[in-house]
Amino acid sequence: MSDADPRPRSIAGGAHAAEPTFADVNRDVLATLHPPGNLYFAWMCVVGLILTCGILAWTYQIFYGMGAAGKRTPQMWAMYITTFVFWIGIGHAGTLISAVLYLFRARWRTSIYRAAEAMTIFAVLTAGLFPLIHAGRMWFAYFLLPYPNQRYLWPNFKSPLVWDVFAISTYLSISTVFFIVGLVPDLAHMANLALKSAGDLLVVIGREDGHLGQSLYQLILVGKVEGAPPPVDLADEIKAGNLVRTLIREGKVGGVHDVSDGGLLVAIAEMALAGEIGVQLFPYEGKLPVHAAWFGEDQARYVLEATPELVEEIVERARLLALPARVVGRVGGSSLNLKGEAALTLEDLRAGHEAWLPHYMGAA
Repeated sequence: MSDADPRPRSIAGGAHAAEPTFADVNRDVLATLHPPGNLYFAWMCVVGLILTCGILAWTYQIFYGMGAAGKRTPQMWAMYITTFVFWIGIGHAGTLISAVLYLFRARWRTSIYRAAEAMTIFAVLTAGLFPLIHAGRMWFAYFLLPYPNQRYLWPNFKSPLVWDVFAISTYLSISTVFFIVGLVPDLAHMANLALKSAGDLLVVIGREDGHLGQSLYQLILVGKVEGAPPPVDLADEIKAGNLVRTLIREGKVGGVHDVSDGGLLVAIAEMALAGEIGVQLFPYEGKLPVHAAWFGEDQARYVLEATPELVEEIVERARLLALPARVVGRVGGSSLNLKGEAALTLEDLRAGHEAWLPHYMGAA
């Protein structure tokens, strides 16, 4: 059966499972916005009860002594050694999973490796709690550290508690470094919304229909909130998102920002403020009303900053995916400029963008 075959897939027992549609995905995503049900609050009550019992048990142990945890001669660790070893074992499992995937050079390993290493770090942190709890008076747990002092008090290096301090510190340090080093390649390809270099061009990709229903433009200038919001086309969302992600990974774009509340002009203004550099906007020459083109909140649209040499390639790649693309401005200067309109300096723009909340709170 091909990927394009609409027939349902066979599952266990000879039954068939229909392929999910975009309507199914849309419904499931929107379901996350609904208020939690009774089952959620029931589980939260159970979790809260368990947490409360743990806090009460710990308080009881501090008040009555370590005997409350079963620490008696010769059971010097009681249940804490068991729990400590359990969490250390969980940490070892995460390291083993990461090592095996790395040795086999599994190309699909990235997400699993990061989850495994994160599991290792949190497991070691959890294990580190138990030597502290076992110390009885946790606020004196720093006695385990071999620091210089004037009381001639030194840790007993024959104590397993001191061994745990060094073991956990070493294991946690190495695991954290291993986790962070794996992030370096992705961090090197990370893009933000700040404009980078004067002379670069701004390209907007995505369908441009000028939807103003339920928009900020309508609310602020007209004082109304009416009409239908812009429709969401999940096919375009996937195509545009994958294209932007690919361009970022290839290092062909600088600043990247999605077009959402306020429309295209607001997105460009936010990029200019973040990069502290102005933009020369090109006049709109399409069929839409000018205000709808600049302030329409159409979905699946992105503003990309790229060098002039790469703009043509980006526009062509977008059109091959049936995504409209056009150049909307050039980076440079210290203001937003549009032919026929007064220039808006970044200082004035920042004052209007950032000062409203203190003014609003002061007025309240």
